[in-house]
Amino acid sequence: MGGNAGWNLLAQQVMMMPFRYPAATGGPALYTNNDSWSGYPQARQRVRDMIQERRLTNVVVATGDVHKHHAGVIPSSDADLLSEPVATEYVASSISSDGDGSNMPPGWEDVPAANPHTALHNSRRGYQLFDIRETEWHTEVMTVDRVSVQDGRLSRIASLATLPQKPGVERA
Repeated sequence: MGGNAGWNLLAQQVMMMPFRYPAATGGPALYTNNDSWSGYPQARQRVRDMIQERRLTNVVVATGDVHKHHAGVIPSSDADLLSEPVATEYVASSISSDGDGSNMPPGWEDVPAANPHTALHNSRRGYQLFDIRETEWHTEVMTVDRVSVQDGRLSRIASLATLPQKPGVERA
């Protein structure tokens, strides 16, 4: 695991894991969000190299500011999203920005297949609760069905887990 830490947490505001967006008809086959770490692949590689050099298996990146919930891994290679993962990432949606949201945004039907290193895509508004223990990182993904009116219904859409011995996201 490296050192005496149970977990190594990187808290930051834009998605670190590579993410591919299938383009609409007439656009490029895949495009990159340059307003994330995907726009800075050399910087992401330096972080991956540091994690691998230290043989850390317990790195979790907690991210916000993308207006969607995501959970997945940061693979060792951007070219192969199914390559050995070096860290786990949990990305929380906004509380109210972009309106009510949906379980799967229109036009995102091909996004999960383009991102096999991710286990969760959801654009409902909400938050994530982390229960961090020595033997497991547990994430509850909470959403509301609407923010456009009062009394939106709060729901847990996923219970996810990560073990400190290996990066990854499992359904709990």
